[in-house]
Order: sequence, then C-alpha cells, then structure tokens
Amino acid sequence: MNNNNNGQYSIYSFTPNQHAFNSGCDKGKQIIKRSIQKFGLTRSILVDKNDNIICGNKVFNEAIEQGIQKVIVVETTGEELVVVKRKDLNIDSQACSEIQFTDNLCCEQNLTWNIEEIKKVMNIFWGFDPRTWGATISWEEKLNIEDFFKEIEEDEKKKQKEEKSSQTELKQMSLFDLWD
Repeated sequence: MNNNNNGQYSIYSFTPNQHAFNSGCDKGKQIIKRSIQKFGLTRSILVDKNDNIICGNKVFNEAIEQGIQKVIVVETTGEELVVVKRKDLNIDSQACSEIQFTDNLCCEQNLTWNIEEIKKVMNIFWGFDPRTWGATISWEEKLNIEDFFKEIEEDEKKKQKEEKSSQTELKQMSLFDLWD
C-alpha cells in the first residue's frame, strides 16, 4: 500500500471484490453517482488485511470514476466503531436529510443479488446459509436453497462412489500386478 506521512493512501491500493454478492443495477449506480457529485463521499468501505474490498465496491468504483484519489485508512479489528465525521455538515440541514434519504434509497434500489456467487460461497463454507440471517421466501425461491443442498449432497455421494470405485480399481490393479 502506498502510505504517505499523514495516513492517506492511493485509491489504487485496493482490489475490488470480483465475487461480490451484490451485482448492483443502473438505477443504484446513478443514485451513488449523483450523491457523490452533490455531497461528496458519505460512506466508508470495508477491506480485509490484504486490501481486498469486502463491502463498498459500488462506492469505490464510482469514487475512481469521479477522480477521487485520496484515501484515509483506519485500521481496526472490528471491536471499535469507526465514525466518519463530516466537518461541513449539520444534522438540521437539507443536505443531511438528502444524504440520509439517498443512503437508504441506494441500499434499497441498488441491491441485485448475485445468486451464482452466493451459491459458490455456500458450497465452500457449509456454515454459510442465508436463511440463518432471516432471508425471505423470495430469496429462497431465487436461490433454490433446498435444491442447492440436495445437489451438494448428491454430488458428495457421487464423489464418494467414484472414490470407492477408484479404490476398487486400484486394488484390482494391484492384484493383477502381482500375477505379472
């Protein structure tokens, strides 16, 4: 990471998440774009210890498109609340009302679940199940969670059967090798 003396980093030090769960949409992108143009950045992003973006890909991409270069990094372990304090805003202003509204509107409008990426993660991390976070029926219908778990179980059974078959073949080959 390119750190200068006052804690600022280059925006190009960070890697966008190529496997994000939210694909976003054009309407959401326009809300983010307009909000940053009118109010500047109002949200932070989250990166891992290796500077890979976990959350905030859409804001990050728009910041780059708008030519924002400076980044301030606050390192934490997740045990501290990181507060972004805007010195130019007052809660009783129209700007703050619009910022609050656009922030919530963007959360609502810019969500397009990337079902394939979610399925991949569910396949890798068996403990990750969107239902435990209160996923709705429409979510489950899109994801076909029950079918997905059945597929995984069937794949696992097939893999075990193939392994058993391979082991049997190896044993048979070993017996034939003995006869040679």
